[in-house]
Amino acid sequence: MDTQMNIDAKFIRFLRDQKAWSQDHLAVAAGVSLRTVQRVEAEGIASAETRLALASALGIPVSRLSPDLARASSRSNGLNIGAKWGWLGWGVGGVCSILGAYSSGLPIEEAGKTYGIIFGFLGLSAGCLAAFIRYMSSQRYKLQD
Repeated sequence: MDTQMNIDAKFIRFLRDQKAWSQDHLAVAAGVSLRTVQRVEAEGIASAETRLALASALGIPVSRLSPDLARASSRSNGLNIGAKWGWLGWGVGGVCSILGAYSSGLPIEEAGKTYGIIFGFLGLSAGCLAAFIRYMSSQRYKLQD
């Protein structure tokens, strides 16, 4: 009887994408069927033999294929909490700068320039924050055990 075991499907997909391999290429390299690779990536389960074959083809230890839910969850939660605080800080900072410029009694021309600079900075910082969050979430699978 071949026992099905959980496997980190996102990690398999990530490693395959890093090598720029199609599912068919991974199947041939691992010596399994295309349907097996599709099932592993879709359902996150595989037999022990399939796990060994995929690990060998991808050049990683079999232990890296096991989903470590506690580790992944804590990293993901930390990233989400950090992102929320980042957006909150961005919003509060933006509101405070706008209120400061508004209450300063500047002539309309100067106020327009000031608002332009504030909103330009907010747009740039929001873009940087979003890029950083995307980068950090892509790094989750690159970290060594």
